[in-house]
Amino acid sequence: MAGLKYMVPATEKTFDEQQYIWGNPDIEIALKDGYISSATDHFFAVGIREGRNLYQKGELLARKGEKTHRIIQELLREGASPMRHEDGTLDFLTPALREMAGVVQTTAIGANDYDPIPQAWIEDRPDAWILDAGAGYRPVYFDNVVNFEIVGYPSTDVLGIGESLPFKTNSFDYVISNAVLEHVKNPFTCANELIRVLKPGGEIFCAVPFLQPFHAYPHHYYNMSYQGLKNLFDHGLEISNLWVPPYYHPMFVVSWIVNSWANYLDGSKKNDFLERKIKEFVEINDEFSKMSFNQIDSPTFLFELGSGTALLGRKK
Repeated sequence: MAGLKYMVPATEKTFDEQQYIWGNPDIEIALKDGYISSATDHFFAVGIREGRNLYQKGELLARKGEKTHRIIQELLREGASPMRHEDGTLDFLTPALREMAGVVQTTAIGANDYDPIPQAWIEDRPDAWILDAGAGYRPVYFDNVVNFEIVGYPSTDVLGIGESLPFKTNSFDYVISNAVLEHVKNPFTCANELIRVLKPGGEIFCAVPFLQPFHAYPHHYYNMSYQGLKNLFDHGLEISNLWVPPYYHPMFVVSWIVNSWANYLDGSKKNDFLERKIKEFVEINDEFSKMSFNQIDSPTFLFELGSGTALLGRKK
């Protein structure tokens, strides 16, 4: 199925001033604050070299409006009464749900490409309803995918929380949840909800991290082993496969940890750290543990990369 790529490169032939402003929030701010006098002047002087985008907002809003009308008719629970935003987004985030799930506004942008399996669902089944639960920002907008999120992006169709999906039971042919369940307060409830809204015989694709550092969008609660992921779903699904996708290969975890660790260091500490051999980390000893690059007491560093966390509490 062909999707709408609503952010497109701005060229001299395609340039549209309003689409340029919509596609570049910093330009809109600069205009309001008087730092630049014209978006057109900015594009031809700077933006064309920077590879700036145009936001084809009108076409996206038309597609979204048509889809959300169908969502209301076909998928929403009886009695559901969302607030409808100007861009067509259906909003179920009541104050109670926001508090329950710890929803906060965030400028963090979660964006992942589709795994080949759900990508094939989207392209091969244009007649199917597909729920992307925790879609994040999707640069291509598909008419058969309901983009569900706690934070509004241009591509978001429905705002809500995974612990309380506003959709009918047995309403989706496919469900996608990629790099999402580690960010929810109650993954067990979310998993039950994903199963509930799936049609009998429908399929779920769910991927979660196991060995990944702390990354909050805006929160990060739970990483899972393959046994933990299976435990979330095996009461309601016939699980046909468990595997490690290429984007969760161990080399990416090692790269993430090394890069983050190095970024917390500077000067000679950083150089000393980056020049170490893997063998030294494998054969770690007391002398190695006392090296300067290991002497970091920053809570931010330790919470991001530490191998565990301790808690001390008193009963209320």
